[in-house]
Order: sequence, then structure tokens, then C-alpha cells
Amino acid sequence: MDPSLAREQFRQLLCTAGLAEHAQTIAGLAQVAIGLTQDQDARVWSRLGGRPRMPVGQVPTRRGEPLRLLAQLDLAELHPFDIDGLLPRDGVLSFFLCDYLDDRDFASGHNTSDRSGFAVIHTPESELPDRADGPPPPDQWEFDTPVRAQSIMTWPDLALLEMEDLDLTEEQRDAYWQLSMHLRGYDDLLDSDDPLRLVPLPCSPAPEHRLLGTPDHVQSDTRPRAAAMLRGIDEGREPTVDETWKDAPEARQWRLLLQLGEGESFTWCDGGAVYFNIRINDLAAARFDRCWFEMQSG
Repeated sequence: MDPSLAREQFRQLLCTAGLAEHAQTIAGLAQVAIGLTQDQDARVWSRLGGRPRMPVGQVPTRRGEPLRLLAQLDLAELHPFDIDGLLPRDGVLSFFLCDYLDDRDFASGHNTSDRSGFAVIHTPESELPDRADGPPPPDQWEFDTPVRAQSIMTWPDLALLEMEDLDLTEEQRDAYWQLSMHLRGYDDLLDSDDPLRLVPLPCSPAPEHRLLGTPDHVQSDTRPRAAAMLRGIDEGREPTVDETWKDAPEARQWRLLLQLGEGESFTWCDGGAVYFNIRINDLAAARFDRCWFEMQSG
């Protein structure tokens, strides 16, 4: 995949859709990502679920119970697909979340107290055990699915702060929404005679699960809330924190680390998704302990 070529094809599609005045800016918001596709036949270490591949005693807990392992991604396997070179070259990146099916343990990422309900841990290659070793997940969460990686392009959605900055007209927003549905492979949401259905895509639609890139928001941009939470400000102090913080410069310092949509292994409340965000400087320093998580529902 050639990112420059994909962006140029995207820019041309924007012009065709009547968005020529913003085409260069919007095309510049497209980002390379690592798509993750569930594949039971893939012979890889990277997977959704499974038993944690980390030293005994390092599995995070909440109230004495182990957090659920959402994904464990072998970075040496993923390195060939990390076109921008943003991730460590080896080791395992593990994503944990509490059991959100248990009302007593629910964490949505909307409150600072949710900090103990999720974790992102990078285990260096030198510390990895020869086999997965850790406590089994709760019974209702049992799954272990290999994931196949690929380099993909992701396109900005209308909820992205930078898209809101453009102050698109209602007609332009509708045109971009239709184009974005086509880019994401959702032609069934377009009219049967919509000419967009016949327009070739710059590249294959991005999978629901991805590392890096731009997110597919179910609701609003998740970065303002992440910035506020790291400052200790949650909905208890500011009920509309996602709105009041979206103009804060700190919000633009965050980016997507991992998005998990719905699929064979996950159901996130009415067609939702979960997002793990990280500040750009923290990603460069591999400070994955400074991530913030958010769950959005449809």
C-alpha cells in the first residue's frame, strides 16, 4: 500500500463529491493504521483474548480480581505493517479491561475512578515467558482468537475535532457522510442508485479493529475526555467535559492507540466500540501506562 497514492485518490474523491475547497485539508487527516482481522487459521502470537503472555504476577487486578485480557499483540509480528514506525519493534502490547457485564465493576472511561478498570502493558521481548501464563478470564469472557495484521488507510470521520474546525455546511456534511460510508464498505446505507457505489476505493475498507490511525467514532471525539481525565477532571466536576475540553490544546496532543469494534469476540452496548488513546509524546516514549480508555455505545 502506498499512503501517498491513497491520500491523492482520496483527495480526488473529495473533489468529485463536491468538497474541493476542503479536499487538501481532509485528505491530510487520513492516517496509516494496522488493521486487525480475526482469523482462526492464522499461525501468529497476536490475538484477541487468550491467556496473558507475560510474567506471573504482572496481570493487573481490580478489587482483587484479574482484569479481562482484550488483546495481546506481538509487536515483532506487527512491525512490518507499522509504516510510520510508531510502535516498539518487539515485545507484546497487552490491553486489559474490567468485566463491564458486571454492574459493580463497570468502567466507561467517563470518570477518573475508572483508571483502575483498564490497563495497557508493554512486556519487552526479554521478559516474555515461553508460554502464556496467567489467570484465566471470567467464564463469560472466554475467547482466544488469532488476528491477522495488514497496513491500511483510515479516513477522518465527521466527529473528529479537525473536521469540526472546517465548519462544513449541512450539504457538505451530508456529502462527506455518504463518501465515508462508501470508503468504509457500507454501501448498503446508500441509495441503490447512488453513483458512489460504482466509484473504486483507494484501498480496502479498514477493519473495525485497528492499531493507530483515525478512529470510527460512535459518538464524539474521544480525545477531549482523555485530556481532561489525565488532569483529574471528570463528569463529576464537569458534566459536559467532552464539550468543554474539545477546544483545549491538550486534546490535539492525543491520538488513537487501539480501537476494538464489535465482532465475533465483543459486544459493546448497542453497536458500540472501545478506544484506547495515548498522547503523541507518550507513544514516542512507550509510556503506555499513560493511556486513557473510553467505551462508546450506539
